[in-house]
Amino acid sequence: MTAIRNLEKKLSDSNERTNRLSVDPEWFQCPVCDNSVQRKPDGLHCTKCCSLFPEIDSIPLFASGELEENVNREKDFWEHDRLTDEKGTFHTFSGNAYHQMIDQINIPARGVGLDFACGSGAFGSYLDQHTVVGLDISLSLLRASKGIIPVQGSGMKLPFQSNLFDFAICAAALHHMPDPELALSEVIRTIKPEGVVGILELNLSHPQRKLIADSRSPFRKLFPTSGFSPSERLIKEEDLVYWLKKYGCQVKETHYVSPEYRKVSPFGRIQSLTARTMGRGKLGRYFHSYLIIRAIKLKQ
Repeated sequence: MTAIRNLEKKLSDSNERTNRLSVDPEWFQCPVCDNSVQRKPDGLHCTKCCSLFPEIDSIPLFASGELEENVNREKDFWEHDRLTDEKGTFHTFSGNAYHQMIDQINIPARGVGLDFACGSGAFGSYLDQHTVVGLDISLSLLRASKGIIPVQGSGMKLPFQSNLFDFAICAAALHHMPDPELALSEVIRTIKPEGVVGILELNLSHPQRKLIADSRSPFRKLFPTSGFSPSERLIKEEDLVYWLKKYGCQVKETHYVSPEYRKVSPFGRIQSLTARTMGRGKLGRYFHSYLIIRAIKLKQ
């Protein structure tokens, strides 16, 4: 029985989706040397290099040790992020917005998926008909999560076996990565052939996004609630498409959207109204603040 089938059987036996499920170690791989790991009383151990990955609250910690400097900066930012609510969660969009985006990505009806850089699991928690593994660098956000199976790890080196998941979601995540191309290649590696990759990213064709794309831009001061992280840089749509093709995916659909935020500023209301009235058809590329790309991993 495969690792995924073992996981599905555990979920069936428990008769509930839980974010504290203790999963089999066979579907992990050591992020140091790419070999298998095994569970021991003190955590997960690599079978080759003997690296130890402890577990807290049943959350495997694959990014608790020494990390690259740029990854550490991101980790520190999100561990102490200002945008979390009183429950310690990080939910940017409304429930309706998450459901609409899930429909546009057209995720398979069943299966086990990856919510990449999931934060507190806002996106994955709306996939209540699926088993969702949430990967994030921030342990504090993962501990506040519900509806996902949380795993702490770096987006630069995913601690999962290749060809493991039926789908992956990268929701407003890649632009926070120190190396977004490397991160996307890692996501694609972990997806099964014919699996779905759904990307939600800031739309650089939108005028406001262009103004804040450069980290040195003075216009960033006009948007203090944007939560710019140390590595954040906006990504061109053309680059996303190129990377998807480069690592073995076929782009199926692209949508330009303006998801409804949970908290909307006066500027946000104006932007939403403009997008609804002007952003139809081909003009949507210039009036909607986000883009959604749906891709399929090709058979090798």
